[in-house]
Amino acid sequence: MVATDQAEHVDSSDRSIVTAAARSLLIAVPELTDRLVSEFARREGVILAAEVRRTLSGLCRSGLEAAIATLERPDGDRPDLRVARDIGSLWAARGLPLDSLLRLYRLAGQVLWESLLQAVGPAGAGTLAYQVGGVLRGIDQESTAAASAYRQTEGRLLPRGRAHVASAIDVLLSGRPADAAAVEAAADLLDLPGAGRYVVAVQRPGAPRALAAAYGRTTHGGMRFSWRRGRDTDRVLVLLGDATLDAFETVLRPLAQHAVGIGPCVGRLTEVGKSLRGAELALRTCTDRTTPEIARFDRRLPHALVLAEPDLADDLVREVLGAVLALPTRHREPLLDTLEAWLRCEGSAVATARALYCHRNTVLYRLRRLQELTARSLGRPSDLVDLALALYAVRSAVVGAADAAQPMIERTSGA
Repeated sequence: MVATDQAEHVDSSDRSIVTAAARSLLIAVPELTDRLVSEFARREGVILAAEVRRTLSGLCRSGLEAAIATLERPDGDRPDLRVARDIGSLWAARGLPLDSLLRLYRLAGQVLWESLLQAVGPAGAGTLAYQVGGVLRGIDQESTAAASAYRQTEGRLLPRGRAHVASAIDVLLSGRPADAAAVEAAADLLDLPGAGRYVVAVQRPGAPRALAAAYGRTTHGGMRFSWRRGRDTDRVLVLLGDATLDAFETVLRPLAQHAVGIGPCVGRLTEVGKSLRGAELALRTCTDRTTPEIARFDRRLPHALVLAEPDLADDLVREVLGAVLALPTRHREPLLDTLEAWLRCEGSAVATARALYCHRNTVLYRLRRLQELTARSLGRPSDLVDLALALYAVRSAVVGAADAAQPMIERTSGA
């Protein structure tokens, strides 16, 4: 992705040194490509999904091969400029920012120059130094060609530019019912069918730091992604096609930098608001939003139900755990911690004791005490559901749930 200026002249012996070095680099193109892509991702602070990495690697490999061919035959045509224009057009069509493309070209020039120096060795370094001006001009010519093609393609795509794409995604992911005309216009702009298997994912805080996830539209494994990056929320609308939610989760996982909620699959574009609400509820079930946990709505329905109905959650907490919450903190928390650990340990008192660093008899005592206070049995499935949901409501800090027992706690504490 860098070339020497055609006007740069060296004698035949010097030229043979550069030609030999260029030929040796052709063998190393795969290695140079991996180095360039990895360093670009590191500098940009992004994580590249497998398919995105393959696409970017293909572009970089083509650029490097064309640049090396120009180094080898400086008096021929300029394949590097043709490839640069192709890369610029593709970069714009994918909705990626121009400044990142220019940074990629600068980095490619650095990688190739360092590789040339290594290839010619100390004996040829002096010869190569005479061509540094031509190499710099080559970098400038390539990046200029890429930028020009980028702007031309971006102009042709208007009104399908990034701003219009972002607005169209906003219409579909507003969380509010949009009028039919607005949905139809957004679907047309994004080239999305009205009927299809759609799902929405949400991530907070503002992320994901991934090239694919940051801008516009991308495709992965037959799925079509429409990404919308916000100040405090990142959203993606996905046309699944024949892919499963498991396949979508697999693609999303390396892009996730924080907790992510995945909504239910819906059958029409007009229903994506339902998937958005489900994704937001699923996200709220994550206990630590700073870790890359992925929560799927279809796997957290009971928890989502509690979060979706805070008034009912209040009633549930008051009815089931009211007597427990009325205890002083030093008595209340060990009971709740034990119930939580016992549920996590799938009903094993031994495993619960190990998790809490206490004796098994202590666990059994606390569980008996809990059953006495709640008038519910851990051996009765319906009672167990009540206890688990009420505990989750308390632990999730559902609005109003903890306050429901506050008067009782204050009265007990002051007694």
